[in-house]
Amino acid sequence: MGNSFVNKNNMTVRVYDGKNTATIYPVSEYSSGWSQVVSNFNAAENGINDSNKIVEVLFYQGYNWNKKLNILLTVNNQTVTPIASYDDTKGFATYNYPSGVIVYNLTNVFNTNNNVINVTALENNSNVLYPGYLIVIYANNTKNTKIFLAEGADMLNPTSSGYGATSNYTISYTAFNNINTARLNNTVLNTITAAADDNTGSAVLMNNQTYGSLSTTTNNHELSITSLNITNIVNGTNTLQTQATNDNIFVMGSVLTLTYNDIKNTTITVNTITTTVGKQSSVTVTVKDVTGEKVSNGLVSILVNGKTYTANTTNGTANIKIPVSSLKTGNNILSITYKGNDVYGQSSTTYYINGTKYGPVYYVATNGTSSNNGRTLQTPWNYTYAFNTIRNSIYNNSLIYIINGTYNINSTVLFNNGLTLKVIGYNNAVLNGNNKVINTFNIQNGVLSIEKLTFKNFANTPILNRANNTNITGNTFINNKGTNGGAISIYNANNALVTSNTFQNNTARYGGAIYVRGNNTNINKNTFIKNNANISSGAIYNLGRNTKITNNVFTNNKASTLGGAINNWETITTTITGNKFTGNIANYGGAVYYRGTGLKLNNNNMTSNTACVSGGAVFVIGTSNNITNNNFTSNKAKNGAAINNLGTNTYIQGNMIKYNTANATGAAINNWNAIKATITNNTIHHNQAQYGAIYLRGLNITVSFNNIYSNKATISGGAIFNIGTNSTIYGNTIKNNNAKNYGGAINNWNAKNTRITNNNLTYNNASYGGAINNRGTNTTITENTITGNIAVKGGAILDTGYKTTTMNHNTIKNNPTQNGQEVTH
Repeated sequence: MGNSFVNKNNMTVRVYDGKNTATIYPVSEYSSGWSQVVSNFNAAENGINDSNKIVEVLFYQGYNWNKKLNILLTVNNQTVTPIASYDDTKGFATYNYPSGVIVYNLTNVFNTNNNVINVTALENNSNVLYPGYLIVIYANNTKNTKIFLAEGADMLNPTSSGYGATSNYTISYTAFNNINTARLNNTVLNTITAAADDNTGSAVLMNNQTYGSLSTTTNNHELSITSLNITNIVNGTNTLQTQATNDNIFVMGSVLTLTYNDIKNTTITVNTITTTVGKQSSVTVTVKDVTGEKVSNGLVSILVNGKTYTANTTNGTANIKIPVSSLKTGNNILSITYKGNDVYGQSSTTYYINGTKYGPVYYVATNGTSSNNGRTLQTPWNYTYAFNTIRNSIYNNSLIYIINGTYNINSTVLFNNGLTLKVIGYNNAVLNGNNKVINTFNIQNGVLSIEKLTFKNFANTPILNRANNTNITGNTFINNKGTNGGAISIYNANNALVTSNTFQNNTARYGGAIYVRGNNTNINKNTFIKNNANISSGAIYNLGRNTKITNNVFTNNKASTLGGAINNWETITTTITGNKFTGNIANYGGAVYYRGTGLKLNNNNMTSNTACVSGGAVFVIGTSNNITNNNFTSNKAKNGAAINNLGTNTYIQGNMIKYNTANATGAAINNWNAIKATITNNTIHHNQAQYGAIYLRGLNITVSFNNIYSNKATISGGAIFNIGTNSTIYGNTIKNNNAKNYGGAINNWNAKNTRITNNNLTYNNASYGGAINNRGTNTTITENTITGNIAVKGGAILDTGYKTTTMNHNTIKNNPTQNGQEVTH
């Protein structure tokens, strides 16, 4: 309240949402020449008989004359200090008419019996007290309300009063903003005033519309409450004006109570599901309210396989098209949800894509109870009751929504009745284990789908899965622990899908985030951040067959031994493709450790991973493994900064390998006792090691058609260091590489039966053997182009194994050396 135009008073509007009433109770009489005023108020006699329903109790004491009021207030013998004070002391022309209101919060001292309110003057004064009054906000309504309580002090002095006031002094202003008119049923405005004489000659204006006059009193200075119904004119932003046209009026506050109709419950019916082969499925639904009338607005969404499609309702009907790319083979599940405006409540249902209903929908909430039926958002179950109940076979094919909130989990939910269930977090549902040694879900059988939940602080792996076809989608796992899998353990289970989840700061001995011991597991589009394994595999420990790990992001995961992000142990046919590995650390395989057969590692981006020993990005051992079309950048290790290969029939093709650093051997690729490896069509540049961007130690290794340039060996073999048997180096372009000592491009050191043919070796440099240093046995160097290389000795080739070397048909020119010999034996 307050005439902000004239007096620029601050104005306070208190707002209360809920099923409340606001009632004004006069408790004292007008007083003059006073030193103490004692009043009694019996709450129970006024219908206030339940202390648990008291939201707030405020006491207002108005006054005028002389100066600001200085009083002591005690209620039930307890001193109460003011929470607000308002005054209007600016004179009206030649006349000064000071007035004010002091506000006290009595909630903590108020009782439901008799209350004694004692006002004591702290100094001699000539103040006049207007009647004190209470406003009680009480939870005693069956309807939803929003209450605006405006308070202030404004003495309105009309121009006819004889005090020389202008028209500016006749009106007070109050703003009621942010009002939602949807479902609005009734609006009542109560204005609280007192008068120097009486309240005759006044007006109430709402939004510039004159809506009535203030109530009159039978005695001067008495409290007056004017009640008006303004339902028809209230809107989102409102201005209340109180005007004096005849007598002086003191305005102390207004209470605006808006009463709303309940939200209408709704139901969804699927009319048709039409599938056009190879193109799309079209779903038509109708939404009706509890009376059977079609809704007038709202949005329908369908969630299928992690993707959401929406359409607005028109006359209660919506048609949603689902592209065939979002549908998997078999019978897809459609989670259908309707969200209305403030008039209509949310509803949901679930169908198979073939048009059959999935099953009933149940809701779980932090404020749910076992006495509810669990079927609507308004009647949810509590967590414990819900999962004790839903495991019964009669709930097969049900969908359970866990509503937003934090749930403190005290025991493991066991699924062992062979049910098909879908458990979905709604908005932000958090399951908190509080570091208890329990699982969230122990899935022994059935077909379970776990979606959009947050699992945190479990000390024994949140999800333990032994069932086939489990779907774990869109969840968040934070700060969990376990032995095998910090977040998920898939044990002897097939066809699990783990997609679109986030794993952060989880810890286990094996598999900081996920432990896989099953077949056909699909781990797709997840994010793994700062997970840790005390022994092996910072993010994923894979012992399964036909595992697919695709399109994930692995960042700053760590393992003490093998696989900073992923360790594959004795596995068969694992696919690791389209992933991004950054900043992962282990002793062996900073990003990926693979021990098995049939690896397909392709189209991954591996950056800044570290192995303390070998395989900064990848360590591979086993048979018939393929590493193709990956990007390896800025990885580090002692040996094999990008790739460390100990396998048989390993195929390394089409990779970009750059800016990697090895402290010892193989800045790009380290082959250690490898057999029949093929290294072909890779681009390898700006890598550094003591020995070789590519280090060859093994049997029957082929290095062909690679582009190898600008690499550096701080000791020998700028591009390739070969110490193997039956190595073939064929058709490569090797340029601008550097070795401090031997072999700017190739150092063939104690190797046997090496063939170096059809390569283009240009602008490489070393102290000995600018292009090639050969100290091998039965070496063939033929049909190479060797130009522009530099060395102190042997600008093109230094051959100290010449007695068994075959060297012919090479193009050798412009390779400067101090002794003038391009080829030195």
